[in-house]
Amino acid sequence: MGYLVMQVLTCDDIRLLISRASEHDLDDGEAKQLAGHLADCPACRTHQAALAVVMGWIGSLNGMYSGHTLDDNFGQRLEEAITVRLPPEEALRQFNRQVTHDLRLQGQIKQTTDLSSFLQLYVQLGNASGFRFSDQELIRHMGMAANDWELSDLELDAVVGGTGGDGHFLDKLLKP
Repeated sequence: MGYLVMQVLTCDDIRLLISRASEHDLDDGEAKQLAGHLADCPACRTHQAALAVVMGWIGSLNGMYSGHTLDDNFGQRLEEAITVRLPPEEALRQFNRQVTHDLRLQGQIKQTTDLSSFLQLYVQLGNASGFRFSDQELIRHMGMAANDWELSDLELDAVVGGTGGDGHFLDKLLKP
């Protein structure tokens, strides 16, 4: 008997499914994955709601101006204008969740060898995935997390590029 292994989808994958769902272009398996993810991800639910608003507005505008078409970038510009931005702390939590499920991202981040390059790459990758936060917001988040974890002096040395500790800071950041 064969077993179907469902791939864990990132928020970017889900946003593509949300777009396809608005066009009624999902098979049953994709619809189930989308529903499961949306049940647990407020950021993607917000994206889905914003897309529904945008699609409604575009439909209304096209109806009002029949015979005229909107330029190719109008929908994207409109969506960006009305998209609800998550507070940085929530954006960090959502991006951490995405990194937890994406081994490729984890591997890329773990190639950093010091705190400065870790911060720069983590912010860059987060922003590229649609999560807006700065390096200072990440530092504040890590500080709160460090207090929660009660890091030892050796682990703190590892965070700032020392030789002590037992793992990359990403391991500590994503630790449940």
